[in-house]
Amino acid sequence: MTLINLKLLPLVFLCFCISSQLPAQAIKVTIDGNLQIKKDAAKNRILQSDAEGWGTWVAPTYQQRKIIDVKDFGAIPGGAVDNTLAFQAAIDSAATFGGTVFIPAGNYLITDKLTIPSGVMLQGESQGNVYHRHSNSPFKGSTFYYTGSDFMLEFSGFFSGARDLYFYKIGAGAALDKGCIRLVANDGSFSTGHNTFANLTVYNFTVGTCLKIDATNNSQIRHVLIEDVLFRFPETGIHILADETSTIENITLNNGKIGGGSHYSLRNQGGTNINVYGTTFEGTACGSFGHLVVESGNINIYGFRTESTDPVGTCDESEIKILHFHPNTKGSYIQGLVGEGKVLDEGDNYLDVTGKNIERRPSGNNAFQNSGFRNVQNNEIPFWDLTANVAQLNIEAPTFETNHQVLTLTVAPGQIINLAPTQSGLSKGFNHQLATFGAYIKTDVANLATSRMNKYSLSNSSCTVVDASFHSGNNEWEYIGLSSAIDAATCSPNPSFIFDNSGGSSSATVSITTPSFVYGTIRPTLSAKPLSKNGGTVNGTLTHGMATLPITVNGNFELTLPTDGNTFLLTGSNPIHRLNNNLSLGPRFPKGTIITLVFESEGIAVKNWAYINLLGTSNFTSTAGSTLTLVALADGTWREISRNKL
Repeated sequence: MTLINLKLLPLVFLCFCISSQLPAQAIKVTIDGNLQIKKDAAKNRILQSDAEGWGTWVAPTYQQRKIIDVKDFGAIPGGAVDNTLAFQAAIDSAATFGGTVFIPAGNYLITDKLTIPSGVMLQGESQGNVYHRHSNSPFKGSTFYYTGSDFMLEFSGFFSGARDLYFYKIGAGAALDKGCIRLVANDGSFSTGHNTFANLTVYNFTVGTCLKIDATNNSQIRHVLIEDVLFRFPETGIHILADETSTIENITLNNGKIGGGSHYSLRNQGGTNINVYGTTFEGTACGSFGHLVVESGNINIYGFRTESTDPVGTCDESEIKILHFHPNTKGSYIQGLVGEGKVLDEGDNYLDVTGKNIERRPSGNNAFQNSGFRNVQNNEIPFWDLTANVAQLNIEAPTFETNHQVLTLTVAPGQIINLAPTQSGLSKGFNHQLATFGAYIKTDVANLATSRMNKYSLSNSSCTVVDASFHSGNNEWEYIGLSSAIDAATCSPNPSFIFDNSGGSSSATVSITTPSFVYGTIRPTLSAKPLSKNGGTVNGTLTHGMATLPITVNGNFELTLPTDGNTFLLTGSNPIHRLNNNLSLGPRFPKGTIITLVFESEGIAVKNWAYINLLGTSNFTSTAGSTLTLVALADGTWREISRNKL
């Protein structure tokens, strides 16, 4: 060994001796003091050696600030050494300033729970290169081997999380195993949030939960990002649990895949504003509780996709629950593609799913009958009840919508008028737990006009009356309405509009138009439900298509009418023996179609026989302007309903 004291020997002589005079051999230099190498040195540069050992000052390709390497705390990869204490020491060190714990590629044995507080991010090097892994698979990424029974990682606080890591549970799961990751808040405040879990693979946690978000004791968890995660073969993929005193909200899951969950893929108990984008839920087992189960709270999923497969053939796949929304859930929205299985909505949610399942969704169509206030006579409004004497009632021209007239009421002093739909004028809500309604109202009297509806309280099963805000009295149109929780069995909505002039000393005038009502959380439309095969109610004007055409017949005196109208003004003088009977000439009218023939000229004969069955025994001969109304039968024949001729 050569001992050199830098306090006595110039730097030039040191360099000369080492590089020029000494033979090529291993030399150990012990320095008592400071070694200063000035050439090309600068702040934030590192000494980088080449293949021959010559050092050069260079700028680093990256600079690690506030990054702690677990190997510096004694972590040893390979899977044979317990790294629990080394990892926890590195985490505790990073927690003192809020930093990153770096886990280089390797297999690290962890035997007990690691606790990660605020500001600490676990950062791996990669997830490796193997998708389906077993204990003897080559693990090439930053991998945790876990043998414990508690959650492997417990996160809390703000800005904590994990990235680019692979978590593998060694051995068969035990009954008491809890799972892989827990994000927790339990100190009675908003102390956990803005957490990130990205590029993670969680594998073989067959007992327990891959990720549990857990708030208790009047605590709050907000703003959690879960992105590009792969959870394989868990008992439960993601479990969101907020007790009755706590809040979990604004949880976002992007581009994930949860496969093989034996109980749940995603279970929500109390979380609100849970948003999922482009995530696949795959392979829920027979007898499971479901791919996606919402017991309380709500969830919004866009680009939802499921595969419900039973690889061992132990049950009928159609019995597997894909979606299950429990009673008293409301406000969730699901859009996507589902495979074979059950879709159950026992609450009040909007399921826009396609596949082999049917769905039930609230309708946005206005449920009020005669919302246009048509056919008002003698102070009576069809499908509406007025519960007090009205001093004066007028119908005025539409203001907003062509088909919605304005109802103007004069309310005498000391009077309260309640305008409500009749019992038969409002459809019943099946299993709905929300209702929304309102109308445009105008008056120049403050605190005169409001809307009212029942409100159901789930906590004590009570049903109370709630009012919307009153009209300001500025004589301008204002939308007055409200939304409320209801219960189909014990607390029906009973919506009404209240015009209260009980404290007035003179008459007051109020106008109302476009009343609308819907079940669910969908914004109400002004349009009523269209007429359908189920029938419908028409209270206003029903407009038929009308066509004018000459009486052009074939050799059998058959007239072919177009199918785009119900009323036909006929010109010409040819007789008519048949109507749209020969399919080669034109389509037959469906059974039950009613048409009216209007004859412009007199003397046109319509034959009474098997093809056109007229009233009586004689043929019909027109007079100018006369009409003949017929109904189509199933075989292309017709039967007269009525006629009108001078």
